[in-house]
Amino acid sequence: GYFQFAARGESKCRNVQWLARFVLAQIYQAEVQYLTSTGFGDGAYTPSLSKLLSPGVCTIANACNATALALAASHVDITIA
Repeated sequence: GYFQFAARGESKCRNVQWLARFVLAQIYQAEVQYLTSTGFGDGAYTPSLSKLLSPGVCTIANACNATALALAASHVDITIA
């Protein structure tokens, strides 16, 4: 959270890095699941965002939100290299 001293009615100061960090965390969680899952990565990462969005890879159970990741990908170019 944030603690901000401001006059009443002033807009909140927000961290512009939060969105990028959130999306990177989703990719990280999906990559870990992909890497460790038999039938998916079998010990290898993937540069494919569509593979990371596959059912069973990016799930709430492994702290990855597929809806949020797909939404972010529809607004910006996400390249995994």
